[in-house]
Amino acid sequence: MFDHAARALGLAATLTALVAAPGCAAPADEDEAASGDFAWTDADAACYAEAPRSGESETSARARCLTKLVGPMLTRAAESRPATVKAALPAYAGKISVRDGSCFSEDGGNWVTNYQISSKRDVAMLKRQLEYAVELLADLHEDLDGYPNHVFASIGICPEGQAGGDLVLEGSRLMIGVRMGFAGRIAVHDARALRDKWKRGEHLEADPVLSRLGPRWALLDPAGTPRSIMRRTLRSAARKLAERLSAIAARGGEQARPALTQLVRESVIATAEDDQGDNLASRAAAHIAALPADQLAAFARSWAEAADVSVQDGVEDGAVMLQDVGSRQNLKIKVTQSGFVNVNNFKDIDVDVSVMLPKGRAFARFVALEKSETTVTVNQIGFVNVQLNDHVKVRLSVVYDRAVETASLDRVLTR
Repeated sequence: MFDHAARALGLAATLTALVAAPGCAAPADEDEAASGDFAWTDADAACYAEAPRSGESETSARARCLTKLVGPMLTRAAESRPATVKAALPAYAGKISVRDGSCFSEDGGNWVTNYQISSKRDVAMLKRQLEYAVELLADLHEDLDGYPNHVFASIGICPEGQAGGDLVLEGSRLMIGVRMGFAGRIAVHDARALRDKWKRGEHLEADPVLSRLGPRWALLDPAGTPRSIMRRTLRSAARKLAERLSAIAARGGEQARPALTQLVRESVIATAEDDQGDNLASRAAAHIAALPADQLAAFARSWAEAADVSVQDGVEDGAVMLQDVGSRQNLKIKVTQSGFVNVNNFKDIDVDVSVMLPKGRAFARFVALEKSETTVTVNQIGFVNVQLNDHVKVRLSVVYDRAVETASLDRVLTR
């Protein structure tokens, strides 16, 4: 009893000393290097000296100054990246910011955790968080490989308590919540930590609808492995098609006609139909036969251009989940339980048939699911095994054979 009281008194004395000690209150003239996160220099904290405008607080002035640094950060980040990243990053100038008002402010928080930007260390940490945000953005766009980011349009830096988490999707804005320790001491998330949170879908947890995606986010993530593999597969098909069409266009005139006809026979799904129910290959053959000789090369070039658009349709059009696939598959589910408390504690078996399958009219009808019968059997014995088998997932294969070639030809013929 005495020991507990002594410890409590000791903790109270320590807290009192910390509050009273001038060096622990994050004073405005703090200039020593931070310990624990990273070392910083006066150059990193240059925005600390930013003069407030009329009616502007020191915190708002420093947030404004830090936000102005983003443009050069984007330029530097793009220098060593592929051309697709160099093309994408400039669009985010003015869209990545340290947010004041509802985030950082002079009167936000309390005496234990405040939301002010009140020291050189604060400024240096927020500058580093902006750099990590730009690095995350560059990494995402490198994995997107030239395709647009439809998940968010801007990034805001905010105290974690104000943002609602470390990484939060708020409408079209991705919020990065920095940790605010005792007396507002800021701790940042590096780019790897942010990407890990992104992969796990932590940015969706605050949204009552998006949070239901759970593990499905791994399939929907535009920069994740499944979508990246799909993109590479479809782009490979588009590139091979474009190379053949480029060679045909170079021939020009009547020489292009038999080559185009042969390409339709080899690369288009023979049973594919257009949106009117007509056989697509037959319609294409008739169209090519009727074209004047001087328009054949232009037709070949249009088909090649449409192939790249069809790849984007195939990747960005969404996912089909269990309810969409169930009618096309024969799934047999068998669950056997025995044991002391399994029936009461056992969670529902979730046969989550989650496959990336485009839903757009321009592409989806040319993609097929493999015909297969899947049987899932779960046997549980004993009362401690329940956690091991409380989620069963069934995966199906998607067949993209000649889908790009067929969808792009259909696009050309319906213009």
